[in-house]
Amino acid sequence: MKRVGTADSGRQLVLAAVLLVEIAFFSLQADGFLETSNLLNAVRYTAVFLVVGVGTTFGLVSGAIDISMAATIALSGSLATRVVAAGGTAAAGIGACLAIGALVGLANGLVVVKLRVNPLVATLGMMGIARGAGFWLEGPGHRAWQFHSEDPVFLIFQRDLLGVPVPVVFAALVVALGHLLLSHTRLGQYAYAVGGNPESARSAALPVDGLRIFLLVLSGFCAGIGGWMMASMLGGTQVTIAGGWELTIITAVIFGGVGLAGGTGSMVGTFLGTLILGFMVNGMSLAGWYTYQQYIAQGLLLLFALGVDALRSGGYR
Repeated sequence: MKRVGTADSGRQLVLAAVLLVEIAFFSLQADGFLETSNLLNAVRYTAVFLVVGVGTTFGLVSGAIDISMAATIALSGSLATRVVAAGGTAAAGIGACLAIGALVGLANGLVVVKLRVNPLVATLGMMGIARGAGFWLEGPGHRAWQFHSEDPVFLIFQRDLLGVPVPVVFAALVVALGHLLLSHTRLGQYAYAVGGNPESARSAALPVDGLRIFLLVLSGFCAGIGGWMMASMLGGTQVTIAGGWELTIITAVIFGGVGLAGGTGSMVGTFLGTLILGFMVNGMSLAGWYTYQQYIAQGLLLLFALGVDALRSGGYR
């Protein structure tokens, strides 16, 4: 099984230091940043990034980037909201979220594997399809399908558990499971092998195509969970939600050490990178940064992370 090396441990220590510096910076820049209510709100929504980031990490480690996850969050959440608003059960709404996420991932996987389309291009196309499908689903006016449900299962992400937001507890469990699968199972070993050198993996009789399809399905499935989380927390959602989140999530994962070309990275790095981006988004908003400033800051951070990755891997050839 893959073990955490000195380089991984050193990178994680650096990420932890960056997180502490970031918290100190925004505590000076934004009034109320360190207030308990704001920190709880920040980690509540960062939990969605974490859950979706787990799926994105598996895809990237295997060499298959997925940039359709934000559109999948919006589409699956809108579908679930409509199902529940129409009188469906919580199970039906949750099932719709998870099913549409898995189906988007399956479509991505089949296009990548069967048509040999670059994952970036394939999932870019799927991003447009998912957004368009969401607008079609919501109809003219693109209104949010609000509902008033007392179902404790569907609305579970509005609640706290011993003072801790349920989304945070749930995300911690998902990250722990993702770490276990990636670092201590054959699935994780195979994902690293496929991302590191697919031809060698094929020579070793690994089912490279099947693994890539499965891991892209897993990525879509996690995005579907993210859609349920958002619909649950907001009591309803709409297709315009999660705009630009693909930039945030991919930046978090790559900044956490997952290589763009595949074969490297860890779930601990994704966890730390996502916390950094989550607090960054919260801090910038609280400090009154304009939207364009926030996008520029995230873009610069992504370029920095890609530069570091290029230095490590030799870069584009």
